[in-house]
Amino acid sequence: MRENNLSKILFVFFKIIIIAIALFYIYFKLKNSNLYDIIDAFKELSPTKYILFVLLFLLMFANWFIESVKWRFLVSKAQKIKITTSLKAVLAGLTVSVFTPNRVGEYFGRIFVLHKKKRINGIMATIVGSYSQVLITFIIGSVALVTIINFNDIHNRIISKAILSVIIIAINVILIFFYFRIKLIYNFLKKFRFIRKNKHKINLLKKYQFKELIKVFYFSFFRYVIFINQFFILLYIFNVNIRYDEAIFSIALTYFISAIIPSFMLSDLGIKTSASIYFISMFSDNISGVFAATLFLWIINIAIPSIIGSFYLAKQKI
Repeated sequence: MRENNLSKILFVFFKIIIIAIALFYIYFKLKNSNLYDIIDAFKELSPTKYILFVLLFLLMFANWFIESVKWRFLVSKAQKIKITTSLKAVLAGLTVSVFTPNRVGEYFGRIFVLHKKKRINGIMATIVGSYSQVLITFIIGSVALVTIINFNDIHNRIISKAILSVIIIAINVILIFFYFRIKLIYNFLKKFRFIRKNKHKINLLKKYQFKELIKVFYFSFFRYVIFINQFFILLYIFNVNIRYDEAIFSIALTYFISAIIPSFMLSDLGIKTSASIYFISMFSDNISGVFAATLFLWIINIAIPSIIGSFYLAKQKI
């Protein structure tokens, strides 16, 4: 009985620490982002552009709703949950992930809505969902990268454009193969003694059929389309003159770089900002507008949902 009470106390303390760190992280990022200069630029926007922020928030809700539908679909192989429960889990996971390396906290922040015996399965479901999202980012980003390699004046004496393009395409083929043959990962993990003894905890990986993985892939693609359009709307709001096709190209490269570079607590926003400025500046010299767009995208898609998720995380039970 005492051990049970101690576990509950430690879990409450853990939640308080997690929420405090997440909120401090968001505050720190905003404080160190020249926010006052951006607020001044925000005041100069026309009424029409203010209306576009309503659309951005609607897209934010659509984004996390789709992710909730995706996770609910993936975890249904282990446990049936309501869409509202899934949404709360996704936002709570975001709160934990906001300050962890490569957002690994997301895997653990979601699982407390599940039964104790199903929580490892919940982590497996989250991994599959994240894999599909990264795969979309990598495929589209690779197309943009191969394009810039072959149709721009970029010369690399170490490796030719053709060989580099082939390597990028080969990596994509391998990633796609393993995504749709996720059972191979299950079979690989079973070779380890510890996993073999507890293989029932990861058997979710062998339950996903090809059609189901295609469906998850579509969910991830729809989220990616939302990201692209949110970014483009913000570029328009902050007077970054760029065509839609140019925006897709440069934003795809931005997300690609952000996905392949390991990011830690204080670097994720910095990496994305640097990448977006680098690639979008190929088409526009409004650097301050690009910076403002990147920051507001982070506020809308990460900071605000994380704050909402902190309330759900506080209510989670061990």
